[in-house]
Parts: sequence; C-alpha cells; structure tokens
Amino acid sequence: MDVINVILGVFFGLFISLVPGFHINTLAPFSTSPEFLAAAAGSYLIFSLFQAFIFLLMIPSEIASLPFILKLLIKEKREKIFLVHSLGVIGAMLLALLLYEKGLYSISYTLLTPYLKYILLLAAIILIAKSKNKWGYAIILLSAGLIGEVGFKYLNDNAYLPLFVGLFSLPYLLNNNYKKAKIEGKRENLPLNWKSLLAAVIVSSLLAFIAVLLPGISSASVVGTVFLPFKPSPLPYISMLGGITSAQYIYSLYSWEEFHKSRIGWVKYMPAHSIQYSAVLLLGAFLAVGIGVFILKTAKFNLPHYIKYLIFVYLIAAIYLQSGLAGLLFLTLSVIIGYVAIKADVERTSLLGSILLPTLLLLWKIFL
Repeated sequence: MDVINVILGVFFGLFISLVPGFHINTLAPFSTSPEFLAAAAGSYLIFSLFQAFIFLLMIPSEIASLPFILKLLIKEKREKIFLVHSLGVIGAMLLALLLYEKGLYSISYTLLTPYLKYILLLAAIILIAKSKNKWGYAIILLSAGLIGEVGFKYLNDNAYLPLFVGLFSLPYLLNNNYKKAKIEGKRENLPLNWKSLLAAVIVSSLLAFIAVLLPGISSASVVGTVFLPFKPSPLPYISMLGGITSAQYIYSLYSWEEFHKSRIGWVKYMPAHSIQYSAVLLLGAFLAVGIGVFILKTAKFNLPHYIKYLIFVYLIAAIYLQSGLAGLLFLTLSVIIGYVAIKADVERTSLLGSILLPTLLLLWKIFL
C-alpha cells in the first residue's frame, strides 16, 4: 500500500468536501494513483457533511436532503449527527463487501436492461405521487429535466457544475432563510436507537445495490423515496442517506470490474481490477472519522455573515472559467427553477429531474 498517497488522498478528500461546487468526481482526473483516489473518496464520504455544518450549503453526496439536515441541526449537536452519518457510511460499505457475490451485477444488469425505461418511468410517477404538492413537483421535475437535457447536450459533462450549483446552492444562498440563527436553537436529545441504526445500514446497502443498477435515480434521497413506504425517524434517516451513497461506491467498484460500467464518476478512473482498493476506501473513511471528531471538538464554526457573498462570487467565477457565457446562462435558468422550488415548498428531489428526465429521454429514444 502506498502510504503517502493514502494520506494525501485523505486530506484532499477533506479539502474538496469543504469547497462548495467541488466533488470527488472533480478530483478524479487529477488522481496520482488508485490508492490516492480511493482514500480521497472514503474521506470525502465522511467530510461531505461539513458543508452543512460550516456554510449551511448543499451536501455534495446528498444534495437533496439539505433542508432536512438543517432542521435536524436545530435539535441536535453536530457531533451526534456526524457520528450517525459516519456509522451509516462505514457500516453500509462493510455490509456491501460481506454480502456481495461476484458476478451478481453482470447477471442483474443483463436481466434488467430491457425493462429500465419502464422502471424509471414508474420511479418518476412514484416520486410525483408521494409529493405533498403533486402538480408543483411535476412542473419542477419537468423544468429541471429540460434544463438538464439542454445543458448536457451543449455543455456535456461541464453541465454538472452550473446545473447543481444553480438548482441547489445559489437558491439557498438567495433565500431569506439563510441565517446562522437557524442552528442556534434549543437542543433536544433525540433518542439514539442502535437497532434502528442497524436496520438503516442494512436497508441502505440493499437500496444502494438497486441504485447502481438504475441510471438516473442514484441519489440517496430519490432511491429512498421511490422504494421505501415511509421515511425513517431523523437519526436513522441520516445514517441511511450516508450508507446508500457509500455502499454505491463499493458496488460500483464491483460493476466496473465485472462489466466495465459504473454509475459513480470517479470509479471510471480506477483500474479494471478495482475492488482490491475497497480496503483503502474504508481506511480513508476511518481516518476521516478520527480527523472529523478532532475538528468538531476543537474548531469554531462562527463564520462572518458575508461569507455567503464570497461563496456566491466564487461559484459564478468558477462556472464562467469552466463554461463561459453558456455556463452562466444555464446557471441563471437553474437558479430560477431552484428558487421557485423553495418558494413553492416543493421537495428538493424534484430538482434531480435534471438527471432523471434526460436519462428517460435517452432510454425511450426521444431526442429534443
């Protein structure tokens, strides 16, 4: 094992998780070795929660769950939320490694491929049906989907940054609810039920297996909404969200090794026999937990109120440098849709229509 690259990976995973608009997929093209990338991915899984703690911004690994996590921050200390999140991340990865039978993805993918377009269409219908504002959800999902379709057509992979920053980050910055006082309230000691947490880890590992098979709905909150009859209680739900994302990393390493397909972007930069690096992925997560506990116990999170304006400028500049005026145009349209979703009180999973609708159009061979 290349110890130097593992250590560097852990700290780079920490760095990108703290910078709004960055993702482990952003780091992947610059990876120095498989050990570096696997350790960075494990670290990133753990530290991705810190954007909510520090900036009250999007959670890169689970952006649609931000409002829920911010509400929970009113009731619980950061340390408990971080612990529950970390247990879900590491527990689901371990369970995925223990339960998976080699070759299962090759068989499953072959069997499901003819039915993918029907399954995803049904998933979209379920998402709308479960919404408290069905018409609003449908309109936002379709609007985000159309922006996503056009964005990927003209900007290709460069569309991800303006779309997700516009749909999720900037609308929240612009909204009047961006106040640090939102997390300065009376603390409640929510019960920590270990049986519920274990159940959440098991469920998350199973949902992650399904998510890797189905394009367009790999987001943890979307998979949970589609396949769970009800939402778990707050702390197990946090654990489950982290577990779905982390177990997808393990399953994607398997699918990449078995038939060279992956729903997770950074895995495509790994060698063909990549599952051997799952131990490094886990090690990166374990090291990140230790560093995270130290940070939470020693650091202060009292950032000046003007930080949101600096983030605003930074994100716009980054998009302009990456995609030029076209990127800014798609950013503007995405911000409008994201802001309307907040004001209309529509669930944020509707904004992930930006991925789901283009996938459906591709599967149904509908070209705009």
